[in-house]
Amino acid sequence: MFSFDDVSTQIYRISFFGLKALPDESRYEKTIALIEDSPSVRVPLRIVAKSMAEQPKSYSDYKIFSESENTSLKVKMLEKLDAFAKSGTLQNEPEFIRILYQWKTFDDDAGKKVEEYIKSLISTNEGLMTFLEACVTQVLSSSGDYKKISPKTIEGLCSLEEIKNKVELLSPEYLAQLSDKSSEAINLFKNPRTDDIFDEK
Repeated sequence: MFSFDDVSTQIYRISFFGLKALPDESRYEKTIALIEDSPSVRVPLRIVAKSMAEQPKSYSDYKIFSESENTSLKVKMLEKLDAFAKSGTLQNEPEFIRILYQWKTFDDDAGKKVEEYIKSLISTNEGLMTFLEACVTQVLSSSGDYKKISPKTIEGLCSLEEIKNKVELLSPEYLAQLSDKSSEAINLFKNPRTDDIFDEK
């Protein structure tokens, strides 16, 4: 069936409903194996986060694990996120910002770890550029598509003022040698759109 969903979302849905179709006794073990064996955190994280999230009764089908299984899966997923963060591979994940948000929602301690991780990442200019590039989103609009960096997106993860201060400290020489992608991110950050309803205060 044709779908406008991105490839990542389609892979997630196939994985999720594939697990849902399994017998109860093997679903948990298969998910543990998925977390451990996956070369990425993206899909297993979405599965675990979706199952743990509060859902209206009409979405009860998304509750495919027991409370104790969800707790164990969360622990296993947090271990994988921590390993990816320490190895420096997490920042290379597609949907990096979504991953940070899902990681943060697991519990209060996870929120603190995300803040610490971002603080460490942006301590270098290269890490700062990686973070800002990941914050760029493409908006599809009937009046013309455009790209933006939403200040609210950053504020939901870390201190916006800290990012502003670090950007202001970048030397003209450093800015001049940036890639087109990094230069675009800097420009979008310094010149946020004022006509986006989603960023209205």
